[in-house]
Amino acid sequence: MIFNRQIEGLGEPGDIMVAITTSGQSKNIYNALLKANDLKIKIIRFLGRDGSRARNLCDEHITADSNNTARIQAMHILIGHILCDALENGLNLQ
Repeated sequence: MIFNRQIEGLGEPGDIMVAITTSGQSKNIYNALLKANDLKIKIIRFLGRDGSRARNLCDEHITADSNNTARIQAMHILIGHILCDALENGLNLQ
């Protein structure tokens, strides 16, 4: 329940949660997604494989199309860096 408690304590409607999972099977992540949905928090999820049962709990998802854990995690890292760079450039943070 570790991530669930963080969402419960810090999350507010309209916030955006980014969840990263290789398999989509983590109970901690799944519980946090359920709590975020309850609180009307938007969810962007980095997935691997087929996205598992939690795929339907996301507003948006980015799926690394692979069954290889190392490849999925490498793609998640790359995508995270690209998104951070885009946000920094878009907000003129230099």
